[in-house]
Amino acid sequence: MQNLFLGMAVFFLVACAAEPTVKDPDPFTSYAMEWRGAQIEEMIKVWGAPRELQQYSPEGGAGTATWRTFAGGDEERSRCQATAWFDAEGTITFVETISQFCVPQRGSPYFRNMEMLKRYPDRAPPGLVE
Repeated sequence: MQNLFLGMAVFFLVACAAEPTVKDPDPFTSYAMEWRGAQIEEMIKVWGAPRELQQYSPEGGAGTATWRTFAGGDEERSRCQATAWFDAEGTITFVETISQFCVPQRGSPYFRNMEMLKRYPDRAPPGLVE
């Protein structure tokens, strides 16, 4: 009985001592997060029309815009989703992402051109003519 208690105590201490590892965000998440503080119209111009655009009043104002795409087969099916919350002035206040296998090396043209989703606050992104 005493050995069981000692074994459980050692296991508990070892489990608590392990530090969780924090991974760097993937490119899709990084690019989406860069849009905080920008205008929602700018993000729509670069990312294209969102799959869902919801505004909280009939006159417009604050709301959310969601982009999502799926690709791949059963083994490595990817899901890339970004939702931007914006205030009544159109400023993006929060961005949430779901990023499963969202990497530029994938076969889809969407993934190959992922760098186009970056925010370029001081200039137009490559390939976008204003």
